[in-house]
Amino acid sequence: MISFSRFLPRPLLILVNILALLFGLAMLHPYPRQSLFGPTIRGKPWCVWEDAVRHFVHIQFHDEVIDQTLSAKVRHWLGIKHQGMGWTELFDDAEMVPLLLELAEDTDPAVRAAAFHAICNTDKLRHASALPLMRRRLHNDDEENRTNAARALWLLDKDKQVFPVLLRQLADRQYVYRVDAMQLLSGMSAEAPELYPTFVAYATDPDERVRSPVMQAMRHFGKKGLPILLEGLNDTHADVRRAAVNALAGIGPDGKEAIPALERRLNDSDKKVREAVAAALRAIVPEHGPHLRRDNK
Repeated sequence: MISFSRFLPRPLLILVNILALLFGLAMLHPYPRQSLFGPTIRGKPWCVWEDAVRHFVHIQFHDEVIDQTLSAKVRHWLGIKHQGMGWTELFDDAEMVPLLLELAEDTDPAVRAAAFHAICNTDKLRHASALPLMRRRLHNDDEENRTNAARALWLLDKDKQVFPVLLRQLADRQYVYRVDAMQLLSGMSAEAPELYPTFVAYATDPDERVRSPVMQAMRHFGKKGLPILLEGLNDTHADVRRAAVNALAGIGPDGKEAIPALERRLNDSDKKVREAVAAALRAIVPEHGPHLRRDNK
């Protein structure tokens, strides 16, 4: 091995060794190391974005910064104030996916929850690399995690293993996110005709917030959904009646059997229902549109 020490003056050799030591010490901190060698996200070191996410989470959940990472401690020691970023600036970019996947397994529960929520509910962050994480969280003890995982899995992969999870949540009258479960199932109805019996079973649920998405789902079943929608037109809650009317508008000409029932609802006590009825009748029988009474008082 060639030694360069004999070719360099002693003072220069000492200087080189000092510089090498300083460089080595600098490389202990992720900022200079990642600036030179990566990984980077949007041109900035990974650690910058990690610190920004942690700062955001602690401000959101604790009203104060309690970040104990090395980067945060160095910033504090140097007197550098953290420049906070908003949700969109932080999360609305596909390059953030690898970092958020790592943070979704963080030891800090607030950071873990925020990262997973961002992955599941931000279009640009839903990526195939997150599927294993979503499938694990689908069976998590946390109710919100299960709901977020189910939504994301369906949007990303049309994974029907979410059905039994959502159906169990829907059957549990104590479940906090029960309404969310039905809304998710309703949104899946266009591509999941096998859910029809479930909607029928919950068409008379005691909670109007469950009945409304049932009515919304019926638009995807054509004439098959008419009996449920006709019942919905007579529901005691205006939101359910309006959902049934809007579904009939979505069915269009196949909803002609519902015209008499719809016309009776032109005198509904709720203004929004009356407006929806007029629109539905025009959608079902366009040629009668100009002659429909529009009572918006």
